[in-house]
Amino acid sequence: MKAACFIAAAMISVATFAQVTTSSVNGRVVDNNGEALTGAVVSVLHKPSGSVYYAVANSNGQYTVEGVRPGQDYVIEVSFLGCQTVRYEGVVLSLGETYKQDVTLVSGEELSESVVVASNSKFTTEKTGASTNITSREITAVPMINRSITDIA
Repeated sequence: MKAACFIAAAMISVATFAQVTTSSVNGRVVDNNGEALTGAVVSVLHKPSGSVYYAVANSNGQYTVEGVRPGQDYVIEVSFLGCQTVRYEGVVLSLGETYKQDVTLVSGEELSESVVVASNSKFTTEKTGASTNITSREITAVPMINRSITDIA
């Protein structure tokens, strides 16, 4: 009985190790004063295939990009509004490993103004969800108990 339990446990542990097919990238994004940059955008581009993976830094500046296929020739790009974008090229991601890339962004030019452009939407904001039109022919064709519109809805 003990031997059967040991064999079962060994097979389960081998199966869990065999299912790792990706790698990941994580790190922390800070400014030149060491302050966390919440909302910094991190993109991981695999140049040969064109696959792009994204993450956004949390309130501590931490980011994690998971499910990245292993390979060579990755480009990690980190950007934040008002800071200069940083690129790391030639990154190699190994199977089952986490690549750590901490980033310090340098403040760029101050933004003097922002322009926001809006237009009217042809959709109503009063109701959400799906809707449909029902003709009088469809109403008479539907079997109803009270012949009330509430029987349809």
